[in-house]
Amino acid sequence: MTILRSTRISVRFWPSIAATRPFEIDSAAQGREALELVQRSGREGRPYALAFVDIRMPPGWGGIETIERLWGEDPDLQIVICSAYSDHSHPEIVARLGTSDRLFILKKPFETDEIKQMADALTRRWSLEREVSRIRSIQQRALFHDNPSMLTMVDTDGAIIEANYRTAQMLGYRVNELIGTSVSVLIAAQHQDAARQFFEACIREPDTPHHWQGCKVDKAGQPVWVRETAHLTKDIDGRDVILVSSEDITELQSLSAHLTRNANQDTVTGLLNRDAFLAHLNRLRQTKGEKPSEHTFCYLDVDAFKLINETCGHIAGDDLLRQFGTFLKQQVRTTDVVGRLGGDEFGIMMHDCPLDKGRRIVNALRKAIKDFRFIWKDERYLVTVSSGLVPLLGTENTTINVLVAAEAACHAASQQGRNGLHIFHNTDTQLAARKKEMHRATEISQAIHDDRLRLYYQPILPLVHHATRGAHYEILLRLEDEEGNIVTPGSFLPAAERYNLSVDIDRWVIRDREEDDSGVCGKRIGT
Repeated sequence: MTILRSTRISVRFWPSIAATRPFEIDSAAQGREALELVQRSGREGRPYALAFVDIRMPPGWGGIETIERLWGEDPDLQIVICSAYSDHSHPEIVARLGTSDRLFILKKPFETDEIKQMADALTRRWSLEREVSRIRSIQQRALFHDNPSMLTMVDTDGAIIEANYRTAQMLGYRVNELIGTSVSVLIAAQHQDAARQFFEACIREPDTPHHWQGCKVDKAGQPVWVRETAHLTKDIDGRDVILVSSEDITELQSLSAHLTRNANQDTVTGLLNRDAFLAHLNRLRQTKGEKPSEHTFCYLDVDAFKLINETCGHIAGDDLLRQFGTFLKQQVRTTDVVGRLGGDEFGIMMHDCPLDKGRRIVNALRKAIKDFRFIWKDERYLVTVSSGLVPLLGTENTTINVLVAAEAACHAASQQGRNGLHIFHNTDTQLAARKKEMHRATEISQAIHDDRLRLYYQPILPLVHHATRGAHYEILLRLEDEEGNIVTPGSFLPAAERYNLSVDIDRWVIRDREEDDSGVCGKRIGT
């Protein structure tokens, strides 16, 4: 077989052709030898343009197998089969090699001029295609580098083949510094696994665009948040590459993080707010493992807050809360979570902490609080707290019940005096009554919301008959529970007074009377 390059360097065969055509011609007696020539020329960057292959070859590979092997090495190589129809039919050749404009069949016998013309036309065509490919490559590179998006080409092993100027600029590198670098070097540690799965999916499903959002790091180690789209494609040399388009969303991520912090953070102390703290408590309570973990919840009430807030003003009160919140975080373990639950109320969630250990931690905290002083306008104020402790194991399995028990224990501690501590136990009758009262307060609030308060009336009659005109009635309040049972005032009014719900009840009564034009006041109670 004969193989031609499009640029003449030396001539060993067909001198009559080489005298008038810019060809370099090599020949091979067998298919394996031809493959070695094509491989070597590829390594040297001097590819062949055209190969004339005899369908009949010496012992070894046949002509068709030789063509298959050559195309496996260089799919752009033009092939001309020199054959007589008696060797292989055209359908047989097509069945093996397919229909391609890289393949021509030249029937024997043929003339020298015919060979010259075909060699000239096909090598010129090959050269023109290479030039077009080169120009297209230049244009594509220009579009690639001038693109305002961050574009990166990564090989299937994760090495960066090409990166445009925008990518280099955003990451603080020069383009040549990125070439050959593993893409994993640019991914933040916490997102390595997700990024690896992203690239693996691109290789596994080449026909599908894939999306990923995560954090990269620039040359200075600063985070750069990106949203990326990638898919598997071919580069100009026919290699599989992953083309990655990245959008810089660092500013958007910063804004999102800010909004999340505002949603979860107490604006005065910077600690978790009540909703975020209780959500954390709820997740912790529901966490299940092979060995159940025991946690302890501490509810704290700052005894001095109301005094300082009223005597020094709200600014001083806020400053006290801010300083005390910082103080709490400094005193607890790094694994513990601190939050502000209300006006002067704080919570500490002690992870993997049995009740006895929690008591020791809180006792140490109480001792440290004795040395804590709040300074406002050169005045020093002593600060004490009341503390209630509740184990998460052994309590009723709801977050609200844990909170109610802790608040009840904290209230019991405040009854003992300043800086008191009370530990919740299911058998604690005082806390049980307090807990029941809290439940009743919740029920009252819900009944007001659901319009389940009821008014009754009974006539007021004199013991001695007189001529006073008009009727007089006494209006009585009742509560209808969720089962439809009527609850008397003695069962719920004490809880309403303790939890400042009396005003809400009064408003409901006034509103109900204003809206009732019938002149009838509820149900009549017999005298």
